[in-house]
Amino acid sequence: MTNKPIILYILPLLPFSLAVGQTPIQRAEEVIIQAEDRVADSDEVLNSNEAKSGSSGDQVVDLIDFGNQGSGGTSLMQSDETITIDFPDEEIRSVLRNVADLYELNLVIPDTLVGRTSVKLRDVTWEQVFDVVLAPVGYTYLKDENIVKVISREELAMEPTDTRVFLINFARAEDIHKTIEPLVSPEVGGRVQVDVRSNALVITERPSRMEKIQEIIDRLDKPTDQIMIESKFIEASDRDLSNIGINWASLNGYGVQAGPFTQSDTSTYNRSASYGSSNGVNTSNQNNASNGTSLLNQSVVNNLTGLPTNNSSTSTTNIANDVINNRTTTGSSVNNISNGSGFDRASTSVLSADQFQVVMSALKTDTDIKLVSNPTVVTLNNSEATINIGEDYPIPKFTYNEERGTFEISDIEYKSIGINLHVTPQVNSAGFINLDIAPEVSARAGTVPLGGASGTEVPIISTRKTATKITIKDGYTLAIGGLIESTDTKEQSKVPLLGDIPGLGRLFTSNSDSTIRRNLIIFITAKTLNPDGSTYEEVLDPRMLHDMDIRAEDIPGYEMSDRERELLEAVEQYRNQVNDIENQMALQTKLGALKDLEARREREREAREIAGETDDRPFILRRR
Repeated sequence: MTNKPIILYILPLLPFSLAVGQTPIQRAEEVIIQAEDRVADSDEVLNSNEAKSGSSGDQVVDLIDFGNQGSGGTSLMQSDETITIDFPDEEIRSVLRNVADLYELNLVIPDTLVGRTSVKLRDVTWEQVFDVVLAPVGYTYLKDENIVKVISREELAMEPTDTRVFLINFARAEDIHKTIEPLVSPEVGGRVQVDVRSNALVITERPSRMEKIQEIIDRLDKPTDQIMIESKFIEASDRDLSNIGINWASLNGYGVQAGPFTQSDTSTYNRSASYGSSNGVNTSNQNNASNGTSLLNQSVVNNLTGLPTNNSSTSTTNIANDVINNRTTTGSSVNNISNGSGFDRASTSVLSADQFQVVMSALKTDTDIKLVSNPTVVTLNNSEATINIGEDYPIPKFTYNEERGTFEISDIEYKSIGINLHVTPQVNSAGFINLDIAPEVSARAGTVPLGGASGTEVPIISTRKTATKITIKDGYTLAIGGLIESTDTKEQSKVPLLGDIPGLGRLFTSNSDSTIRRNLIIFITAKTLNPDGSTYEEVLDPRMLHDMDIRAEDIPGYEMSDRERELLEAVEQYRNQVNDIENQMALQTKLGALKDLEARREREREAREIAGETDDRPFILRRR
């Protein structure tokens, strides 16, 4: 539909001119009539269907014929459309009436309203026109349903109060109370009360203020956005990742780089050696990462490479305590990872849904890649979601006993070891989600002696964690890589029996040092859910349902289409028919076998009677 401007051409002697622009009126036809004589005086309002002439018979004006204005008699202007006016010197009553006619408003003007005005406004609503014109003369207007009333401010101040109950559906009445309370006037008896039981506001105020209060409550009382946070913690070696051509230490090559964020990879020695007190001694290294942006232009996994971001971190090794491939671990060390390869830099990237599936498909091709965890949680907007998968490990706290000269356990605190994820989402109106993310993966890495005669040991907790604040598109996935853990081990291989011979065993024994580097990749997908209810397709990954052999009809609340219902009924009917036929055939077979058995027993009885023998045995039909 084409929007054509509506222009009213008024003769020079008319006291005002009016121009309306940007109106959605159909079938607008311009009827141009040349003016031959000027009109001496005219205060008539130009309507939309005919040109009204003055006293002179040949007097005419130029105007727009608005046609039928729609079959429903709709107004020429919508209430939210803007107009441009120019009144050089006009009665205030005439200005209000002309604007009201244009919007087809029901207008009530008191006799006490007098005065003239000169006003020129562009692109304003009718409410703005009324405010500008009425304010200088001490008047205002009230909207009572579909009627607009013009009243003086003195009359407004004497308006009696009214009490109404506003039910709050989604928000908390206590929260909205803080916003509404400053809007009421205590000097005229206005007040706001909260009814906790019904989650409602009881407001006493002048009726003229109730509409504004209702409008604000409607804006505040809206369903809170719900966000689904799906995370994947994947661990793989550098060798595994290089085999599929992915440089996870430089994930910024995948898309929009996220940051700034702080990345920390620490080993914590939970020990206390203070006199008369207990505290923890932590060794950590935290660095701020730079912020940058790069465009994502590849979707093939082998092409998803890029330069590492300017982030630095310190990684700490776990203490190896396993026996790998019949090779005994004889020693371990805690060392920093070298910066030579550049793989120890935590980087981030944003992937679309398609790109994320390509990456996950590539990861599934390598059987050595380990999916550590795949938790999913739903939270409200601006509310923190916490995922904790692991165990609460007891950490003793020690104090020094001066009398005995030893360390003693003074308290026990518990540390969550495993996978911890803290996410706070915030949805904006542009279709993006702000995420405040703090993932952490920790594990026990051995013990170290506390010192002293008691020989007390304290645990080592190896932790890989990062913290970042980013903005991603709704439904996109944030990838965090470069959280590398390096384990140095000393391995010994020997020939059975011969390697155990004292002295000569060294000839049949070999020692080697090895370093195992494991890269932790974290994928976090954020997606808003419909507060009115989301389908299972919006929440659950179809591939996950396929792997679990779950069909759509197995989902609670699933509604079949008419075609699916017809097919299901046809299948059930066929199954019943087949079962009936099979049952009848089985019954006929059993009846035939029973008749054969009875006939054989009858022949045996007759043979015994001929031989003079009696058969007192009971007849028993045994099931075979």
